[in-house]
Amino acid sequence: MTKNERIEKLTDFLLKEYPHTQAFNTPNLVGDYMESVYEDESIEVRYAPGYGYVEIFGLTESEFENITVINEWGSRFTLGEEEDDEAGD
Repeated sequence: MTKNERIEKLTDFLLKEYPHTQAFNTPNLVGDYMESVYEDESIEVRYAPGYGYVEIFGLTESEFENITVINEWGSRFTLGEEEDDEAGD
């Protein structure tokens, strides 16, 4: 699978399962309970059901920035169904 194909597969998963969800590419430090919800091609997504955010690992910084958007408060969110939607709405 090419690099673009793996990113496309991840983006499709996030659009379907976790649209407009706050996203981080660093592990939480407070010990929130996390569930591994996606593992493929060295990419892992973990979900915090108690707080409703995801952690995405295995991407470069630029890849992570390309699959997320920043809202007006400076937080990163996964994309929604429409690319021009404001994140978090």
